[in-house]
Amino acid sequence: LHRLIRRQRQMCKETVKAEGKSVRKYIDTLGTISSLHSVNIVPQVSGQIVKINFEQGQFVKEGDVLAEIDPRPYAAAVMQAEGNLRQAEAQLKIDALDVERNRKLAKDNYVDKQTFDSLLAKVEVDKGVVETCKAALETARINLDWCSIKSPISGKVGLYNINSGNVVAAGTSVITTIEPVSYTHLTLPTN
Repeated sequence: LHRLIRRQRQMCKETVKAEGKSVRKYIDTLGTISSLHSVNIVPQVSGQIVKINFEQGQFVKEGDVLAEIDPRPYAAAVMQAEGNLRQAEAQLKIDALDVERNRKLAKDNYVDKQTFDSLLAKVEVDKGVVETCKAALETARINLDWCSIKSPISGKVGLYNINSGNVVAAGTSVITTIEPVSYTHLTLPTN
């Protein structure tokens, strides 16, 4: 041990006082960094991609519009559903007026009970048609909103699998993957 110390002193050109410091340790190796979870971005409606609003590797925030599907057929479906609803509401109003006109007549037996019951049933059918048309309108509005493909989380966008002009299918075409970067998992080889 004494020999080793003497030899080190001979090799040292300069001596300094030791002091405590943090020393960063660098590891030069290959490894894999992956997110704890990722989200595949899949369109909910089918159609042609008209715009891509992100670059590969870009950080996006929750709610950012990543891509847009041609909204024209879905806007037309909303207009059609609005028209069907107005038509159903008008038919309900006409049939409700028929019931009111015939109510006194049925009470005085000028209109038979079966005819009056049919008028009442027609009003109930019309109410059902109005509710069906309201649901169809809501569905059409949802589909129109889905033409804007939005990021469900904040994170880093991966490679995109589409280009403007591509046709995508609802529920099957993966547009891209987003991985949050706040939590990552690092895998290093052990040597």
